[in-house]
Amino acid sequence: PNEWADTDGDGTGDNSDAFPDDANETNDTDGDGTGDNSDAFPNDANETNDTDGDGVGDNLDTLPNDSNNGTTNNETDNEINTNTTDSVTKEPSSLLSDIIGIEISAGDMFGILLAIIGTIISIIIALKRMAIKKVELSRVKKCLHMIEVSQSTIELSSVNQEIDIMFSNDLLSSDDLALLSTKIRNRRDELDRQY
Repeated sequence: PNEWADTDGDGTGDNSDAFPDDANETNDTDGDGTGDNSDAFPNDANETNDTDGDGVGDNLDTLPNDSNNGTTNNETDNEINTNTTDSVTKEPSSLLSDIIGIEISAGDMFGILLAIIGTIISIIIALKRMAIKKVELSRVKKCLHMIEVSQSTIELSSVNQEIDIMFSNDLLSSDDLALLSTKIRNRRDELDRQY
């Protein structure tokens, strides 16, 4: 009652057949898109092939074309024999792939490295800006204090000159200059009212 067609004629109805157009495949137990008959690892969605037949899937195998798994290296698998005991040193991209579980090409590694360097540079720039802002804030506080303790318009003129020099040397922002100029005007008005 649940089946009415078997397009590929493999004896499994189309509704139950994961591959209704392929007479050689019926099931895909691990759901990786490769039928169980063609899948060297039908219960592992991360592995499909075992090119060298060593029982280790190509995605996990550091030497997918070498059934000796690196004990002797007669093939080129982007691996480097480092001494006569046949120990194998992995390329950095292979090591990272082992750590995070994703195959990464040399080009991708370069892109990742550039992204990390860019992030570090951005952090350094942000920290530098924060340090500059902190120094700038300290200068503004010093100037505000000098304005507040000024007892004459002559002292205020001297403070104003110092502020202008700091601004011309890019030690104060235009916003800081505007704030300090307003404070000087207000203090000058206070002093004029006092005398």
